[in-house]
Amino acid sequence: VGIASAHFLNGDYPAAEAWAERGEALMQDIFYMVFHPLYGAYATVHSDMYYGRGIVLGILSAARIANSRDPEAGGGDLDRARAYFDALGFATGAVTIEGFRVRALLEIGRADLAEPLAAEVAELAVEKGLPDLVWQMEALRGETLLGLGRQAEAEQAYRRAQVAIEAVSGSLATDR
Repeated sequence: VGIASAHFLNGDYPAAEAWAERGEALMQDIFYMVFHPLYGAYATVHSDMYYGRGIVLGILSAARIANSRDPEAGGGDLDRARAYFDALGFATGAVTIEGFRVRALLEIGRADLAEPLAAEVAELAVEKGLPDLVWQMEALRGETLLGLGRQAEAEQAYRRAQVAIEAVSGSLATDR
């Protein structure tokens, strides 16, 4: 998952897709064993495995969008991953994978599709009190708005990102 994520965030979408496919195959094997009527009695998984599976599905789907240049290419898995995180009540995962989707849409030149999603995800990050993700989503939103030629709105999004960075970095100061 980590390698797939690193490749995705560095814009190497073919490598991200390949590593995410392998990660998902491994997750499927693990979950098959854990829920198997015989082997399941001897195997357990840590709760982080559920988070990891949602993230790997998000990376896989977003990489497929970027690689195929088709905004619908990864929709099914991304929607499943989002539903998965929503069912778990884990907003961090939902915001993260939707950020991957926004990044992929920007990569293929679809700022028109990315902007409403970026706005929704930035608002979700605010509502759920995730300042460490607010700045990232607002920065992505600013990028989408710039792509649409909406400079004044982009500046506002970047300013919200800056405020969130200041809030996060200020909360890290322990020497005051």
